[in-house]
Amino acid sequence: MNSEKQHTQETADVAVTVFGPLTDVFPSERFQCSVMFPAGVEDIRKQLVRQYPELRDYRFQLAVDDVLGAPETLVQTASHIALLPAYGGG
Repeated sequence: MNSEKQHTQETADVAVTVFGPLTDVFPSERFQCSVMFPAGVEDIRKQLVRQYPELRDYRFQLAVDDVLGAPETLVQTASHIALLPAYGGG
């Protein structure tokens, strides 16, 4: 019998906030979304794109609980995700 813990994923409702042109994709700037955890930041991005296919047309980063995450960053759970569009300064 294998004594290692099995990694199970669980769905959690997470508050999502979107900014800038990404607001065109969603009915409001703040909403709830179901996300499977644990997951890498890139996995969360893919989950959101599956749920909202229009996101494929946008470049954006994710901040999870106010921390900008690298694509490979593992997230065990989260209460808030922010979608941050690409922006330029001048």
